[in-house]
Order: sequence, then C-alpha cells, then structure tokens
Amino acid sequence: MFFPCKTTHTRITPKKHSFTYSYLYCGIPVGWRGSVSTILSADARATPGFLRGRTWFSVDAADYLSRIQLSSGLQGKLRAYLATQGISDDEYPYAYFITAPRFLGYAFNPVSFWYLYSSSRELKAMILEVNNTFDERRMYLLKANTWDAPGSDPGDDRTKPCEPQHNSSSQAADRPALPDITPKGSSRFRNAWDKDFHVSPFNSRKGIYSMVSDDPMVQYAGAKGPVNTTITMTSPEEQSTMVARVFSVDAAIDPATLSPLSVLRFVLSWWWVGLVTFPRILKEAGRLFNKKMYVFNRPEVKEKSLGRHETKTEKYAVSSMISLSITYVGIRTLERYFRGYLKQQVEQCETTLAVKYTAAAEDHPRREETYVSSAKTHSYSTLEYLEITVITPAFYSRFVHYLDPLEAFQKEFLEAVEENKTIGISKPGLLPLIFAHAKETDNSFRKGEESSYSTYTESWGWSLLNRLRSLPPEPNYASKSSSSSDSLSDNKLVSSHCQIDDFVKEHCSCHGIMEYKETVIELFLSEKIALGYPALLHFYDFLLRLFLAYGCWQFTGHATLALLKSAQTHRFTELSLIATVVWNLLLVHWINIWAVSKRLCSRDHQELH
Repeated sequence: MFFPCKTTHTRITPKKHSFTYSYLYCGIPVGWRGSVSTILSADARATPGFLRGRTWFSVDAADYLSRIQLSSGLQGKLRAYLATQGISDDEYPYAYFITAPRFLGYAFNPVSFWYLYSSSRELKAMILEVNNTFDERRMYLLKANTWDAPGSDPGDDRTKPCEPQHNSSSQAADRPALPDITPKGSSRFRNAWDKDFHVSPFNSRKGIYSMVSDDPMVQYAGAKGPVNTTITMTSPEEQSTMVARVFSVDAAIDPATLSPLSVLRFVLSWWWVGLVTFPRILKEAGRLFNKKMYVFNRPEVKEKSLGRHETKTEKYAVSSMISLSITYVGIRTLERYFRGYLKQQVEQCETTLAVKYTAAAEDHPRREETYVSSAKTHSYSTLEYLEITVITPAFYSRFVHYLDPLEAFQKEFLEAVEENKTIGISKPGLLPLIFAHAKETDNSFRKGEESSYSTYTESWGWSLLNRLRSLPPEPNYASKSSSSSDSLSDNKLVSSHCQIDDFVKEHCSCHGIMEYKETVIELFLSEKIALGYPALLHFYDFLLRLFLAYGCWQFTGHATLALLKSAQTHRFTELSLIATVVWNLLLVHWINIWAVSKRLCSRDHQELH
C-alpha cells in the first residue's frame, strides 16, 4: 500500500522554526515478498523471476535493522532483531512495516515504523528505526502504553477496523497471499523514552521522546489515511523543544488497482520525493544556521546504536593466518591488523586471561572472537575475563596514531567522555597485563631491525610514515582528566615506531607490510591535507598526474622543435644529441616516475628482490 503523507516539524525553543513537506510512505505486511505490477516490490533480491528488482519503488530488507544480510527478508531480519532483545517469535506473530520506499534503488529514510501485533491482532509494540545523515542507526523497541479505550477519549473517533484492502483487487490472485493482520482491538499507541541518539546538530543527544501513533490497521472517522504519528522532543529540563508529525493527506493507494496509465501518473507525481529528502534536510539546516542556532558536535554512538559503515581503510577483509605468520589478501584495512595484534598480545600474556573481542562491523563473519593466553595453568576459578568492544570503526583509524597501545585505550576510553568513546572495555585494569611485555618485545625487535630493514626504499616508506604520524584529531568534546589511579601506563613509550608497526614488520608477509604502510600513509596524509577524506587525496593525486602529463607534453613539444632546429644547423654533437633525447624521454615518463615513487614508499625490500 502507498500512503501519500505530509511531514511537519515545529521547533518551539530556543528559536522558532517550522516546515511542511510532502512525503510518500508505503506499507508492507511483514512476511510478504514479491512485486505488484511494475510499481512496487518487497524483498526483490529473494524473489525469483524476470521482474526481480525492476519495479519503480522497492523495499529491500538489506536497508533495515541490523546490517547482517539474511536471505529470509524483512521477516527474518525482524525475528533476528527481536531475538537479540530476548523476545520469542510467537510473542508478536504479526507485523506491519511502514517506510519510505526506494525509487529506482535510491532512498534516504530518516525514520521507519514497525508495528508489532499479538496473536489476537492487537498492537502491542513498535520499533522506531531512526537513521541520521552520518550513516548511523538506532532502533527503539517500545512496548505499548495505551490510554483509555476508544469512546472515553473525546479526540478518538475511530469506528471500525480497515477492510483487508491488500486482497481487494482482481490482480490479487496473481501475487502471493498477504497475511491478514487486521486487529480485533483498537487502541492508540503511545510511549515515552530517553533520547540517546544524535539526529540533528541543532539538538542535544540528551532529552526525552514521547510518541502518539495511530494503529495503521484501524480506520479512524475523519482521517484521510492510516498514517498519523506525532513525536514530541523534551529537553532534560522537561521543556518541549520540538514537535514532529507525519500524517496521511489522502486515502491509501493499493498498487494492484492501478492501471498502466495510473501507474505512470503516480510515478510522475511522487518520483522526486525520496530524491529531495536529503537536500531538504540540508536546506532546513542552513536556515537554522542562519538563525544562529547553537550547533552540537556529533558524538560517537552508544553501544546500543549502529555506527557508520567502515571506510575502505577500516573495513575487514579475508585473510589466512598460520600461527603468527599472517598473509593478507587484497586488502586495505586496519581492523584486521588490530585483531591480529590483539590476538598475539593476549596469547603471549603470562597471566591466565581470556579476552572477548567484538569488532565494530556488525556484518563481520567473525565479529566476536575469544583469545586465551598461553599460560600453562588454566584454572577457571582464577581465569580473568576481559571484554573489548569496538563501538565505532573510527577507533581503528585513531589507534595507529598512538605509539603505546595503553595510551590509546587510556585516551579512547578512560579519559574520554561518553560522547567521545570509540571503544568499550569491561575491566580496564587488566589491559597492562596484556601489554606489559609489549615494550620488551618492541625493544628486542628493534635491535635486529637494522639488518632486516636496511634498504633505502624500505626505510624511506617507514620514515615517511613516522614523520606523518601525530596524535589523532581532537574529539568533538573535551576529554575528562584522569586520576593517577585510572592511568594504565605511567611510562609512555619513547620511540619513533608505533608498537603495531613493529608487529606488522615481524609477523606479516611482504604484501601485508606493503598494504599496511600504504594504508596508514594514506590515512595520515588525508588528515593533514585532505580534510580526512582519502577520496579527496586521490583527487589531488589525479590533478597532479594531469598537471605532469600536460607539463611533459608542453615541454617535450618545445624541446623537440628546438632539437630539430639545432640538428639542422649542426650545433649538436652526437653525444649531446643522445643526452637531450634521453632527458626528453625522462620528462615524458614523469607520471610513471611519480607512480613508482609512491609504490616504493610502501614496498618491503624483500619484495623488491
């Protein structure tokens, strides 16, 4: 079903501001998959047939809830999420999903609504799935807190349940049957909960949300459609700051009842709405900025939220590991190096210790791993347990800035305010046991470093990396001061090498060393000259190569003409003629020389031989 809607935002304080925009939602009974004509499809990836993914509007399970891809579609994603919340499948056997559909594969969904029904088809819970413009996500699971039954509330004039509109057309027999979740009861859903997710830079992450939502499966007298949800944001001082509402402005549209001409009219009327959602957000942000609204810096997400996707630098990759000899296959990653480094440190720990590591990427095939020290005596009564959970992929990029791993954990966890934390640690006091021998290993390794890493090209790459290394970018919020009792390391490592650098040198293959240096150098350069965006750094590189190509073309053209004129007047000796030709050839290949110099910065001397 399509729901033509409008959304309104009214900011009450500290600056008054409001806007109204048209919006298009669609409703999908969870469990149904297929396509309706050429206009709407759900879970098309899991649906065989010629029309798979060829509809104008689509809803794809990959866009919602967890980022783990499941072949069971929306229903499988919902059940998997509820299982993480300790809820069995039979508690909410029926569900209805309202979201903004993709148009030709594109969509930006600020908020989607999951309506969960009991076996008696009563609305008992909702899931609000909120996305911000920073590629972060938060799911709020809310239990119903209903008010008085209809009739006792003057403003509640609902009369009867909706008819099962999904099977009302002659074309319904040509598509899979939709589950009937028409509720037997009728109540308006309402709830209030703590705000803990950063949505707008003009709102603090602290506060309270309260929501009132009509059951979309219930028909209300006077209502133009089934969508009617109001969310009020309240400050920690219990003052209402903003009211957001989305509501139907016309009757629901069954796509199965549309003729080909009606489909064309509908597409021409609504195709643009999803495309302008993000530009509209930027427009309203600009208006608020002009009103001199206070801007809150973006905090790191909390553990209950989903952080942004990993960048190419941070993303995990497939690797094979034999003992401590690590071979990396076609990667540009930091997560994999950190995982290997942590595993090695735990296994060398002389204390009976078990460490559970959880990566930031929710869709990592080996997201959770447990490492156990190699201490000979393992008594479960004395075994210490430590959990390290990476909250955001930014931790991996920040970790390689620190020389001492204990300093990294100190800055990123102990001294970090809640808004800056990139990692969670259950027992920080156990970290020195893991990394206590790291300095000894580091020093002993460096004693033999000169003989193993003595070539000019190899030292050039590491020297450039170390010269570029500095403290990570300042977080958005000021760090708290740490007492001496909270300090993990009183003696900071004084060295030109980060300890993870030495781990890579000692335990990784030639290809792994090359990829690590290339990745870290690119990261440091992008932070210094490209605003932290590697893509912008690549654009700089493209402009430089374009400039070199143009310069070589211009210079060699003039030089060739001069050479021909000089040859005609016999002013060149044979030796000088050869030297001039060689010089011109070198100039022509300046682009290749530039490319080779970049590779030499990251190559290991063993690979060059």
